[in-house]
Amino acid sequence: FDLLFIIFGAILLLHTLERSGGVAAIRRSFSGVSEDRRVQVIIVAWLFGSFIEGAAGFGTPAAVVAPLLVALGFAGKGYAVLTFPMPYQQGRAPEGVRSGALSLSEDLARTRAGAFQAVADTARAGLWLEEARGFPPARQALVGISLGAHVGSLALGAYPDRFAAGVFLMAATDVHRTLFTENGITDGIRRRLEAKGVTADEAADLLLAIDPARRAFPEGADRVLIVAGDEDRATPRPRVEALARAWGGARIHWFEGGHYAMARHLVEVVQATTDHLQARFEAP
Repeated sequence: FDLLFIIFGAILLLHTLERSGGVAAIRRSFSGVSEDRRVQVIIVAWLFGSFIEGAAGFGTPAAVVAPLLVALGFAGKGYAVLTFPMPYQQGRAPEGVRSGALSLSEDLARTRAGAFQAVADTARAGLWLEEARGFPPARQALVGISLGAHVGSLALGAYPDRFAAGVFLMAATDVHRTLFTENGITDGIRRRLEAKGVTADEAADLLLAIDPARRAFPEGADRVLIVAGDEDRATPRPRVEALARAWGGARIHWFEGGHYAMARHLVEVVQATTDHLQARFEAP
């Protein structure tokens, strides 16, 4: 019944927006940000979808954002956005466990297994887009944030023929260093690891396989854009630059601030993402 409530609420929201003129108002608001439909689809599907997930959860973004995209006229425009939760997130979290609490934790073996599964899920999603929706690999790109960006870098490196481009926001090499550095994000994990007697070297051995630079290749420089905060303690500049070097000198777009400061630079980040993808894919 919970699922039915979500679907009913999504349909009710869509019809309310249509009858009240809300869709037209939203369209005008997007035009004020950018006339580029690529920018608009990223704002709706990625940023607004993330906001809805944080506010409601339970897969609500798919039920709300997809009808909204249709209502705004994106159907038939040649755009396709597929989002899915990583292991232990949203509907894939065990009952009673907060979404994402197990995705990155002191259980390093589980963290590594979850990342491997996320990479496999990404490849399967790309295959589905090709076979079910007719989007060939040459027209597919990966966009990930934070842990999702680390997985995206791994997926692009592991399946270079499956995806043509990638935008990785707040990703860096040496995941184990993030866990053992005071950064205001993973401090709780660090304390629990230290309480268990786990050292940084032991963590490095376990997490080396999911390092985002692990499968990067030098020929991928023009495929990849890395977006990072210039004061981010979780993904500091030297390790972001190391990831860019692993990708053959991929371009880095820096925004001012730390890990969560991206919220203040959404338009800037979306524009950088759009510019990169536009350079890789000809406009329809």
